[in-house]
Amino acid sequence: MTCSEPLSTRNGFANSIHERVDVAPPVEEVEVNGVRLLVLLISPAPEPIDDTSGRIRWRVGAHCAPVDRAEWWQHRQDVAGYDSMATATARTTEDVTDGAMVDARRYMFVTGSEDARTIGPSDLLRRLGVLRPDGRLTQAGVLLFCPADRTDIAMSMLDVEGGDVLLPASDLAGLSIEQLSVTEDRLDSVNTDITVRGGFAESRIRRVPSAAVREAVLNALVHRDWLQPDPVTVTWSQADSALQVISPGGFVGGITSQTLLMQRFARHPALADLFRALGLVEKQGLGVDRMYREMVALGRRPPMIVEGPARESGFVWSAATRSSRSWRSPRTSGSAA
Repeated sequence: MTCSEPLSTRNGFANSIHERVDVAPPVEEVEVNGVRLLVLLISPAPEPIDDTSGRIRWRVGAHCAPVDRAEWWQHRQDVAGYDSMATATARTTEDVTDGAMVDARRYMFVTGSEDARTIGPSDLLRRLGVLRPDGRLTQAGVLLFCPADRTDIAMSMLDVEGGDVLLPASDLAGLSIEQLSVTEDRLDSVNTDITVRGGFAESRIRRVPSAAVREAVLNALVHRDWLQPDPVTVTWSQADSALQVISPGGFVGGITSQTLLMQRFARHPALADLFRALGLVEKQGLGVDRMYREMVALGRRPPMIVEGPARESGFVWSAATRSSRSWRSPRTSGSAA
């Protein structure tokens, strides 16, 4: 790429690329036969990256050609790394539940995929990257679209922390992505509105910001250790409108509770990409930032994010502006969650 602009434009050029496609390549200047060139150094992406038109493309010779998510992940599995969620299974579209397709279409439609309600099932699954060219589903596709043999999200409500169970967790075995919809509805019913007064004006807000609740549950699902049989546990305490979310599996990739806002790592990149393709999460690593932002913007204490003694990671929110709550693992505290 030739450039006649001053050297100071290199950073602006790199920032412009980052704003458009979420890639921040180093830019080096070289001179070839008297022509000043800016050289972009771009590493292979660990996950698909949409271009400015929302398409996934890869290099074929001197040109860029479109590719669907499933083909992209199959190629990545063949040439680099290993992600169990991108591996092929024996399941096919015959194993996909109608309820899972309904929920997937709904999530995609509300986030801007206008044809999500009319596109054929196979085409939709290919767009999401879970149906391989050979007709087999990936492990990530099986998790979200085929009947589950266990409850993956256990949501309950207590009167106070460690107190009586007011709303027990339901047995959601047999459901797939519908488990997320059920949990979403239950949380919506307990996280009620409160009235905030400012002068003569009144407004109604949720006790805990809905965006923070959503990010906590989705983050716990995407980054959990799926080899552990325990479900993601979601516990609402009615007395202080506090939410606790516990995800099986501790921090990975060198991340700690002190570096969550600075480091980015996906335990299962293919699963994280599926959640993004569904419109459920945004770019990798923005979820935790959003949780903090939503809480602090309303004068709440930021969420407490810790790793428990049994290698769980937990999130705690309180609707109060000041809170003395501590994170309690259900395995070590006897919580009904």
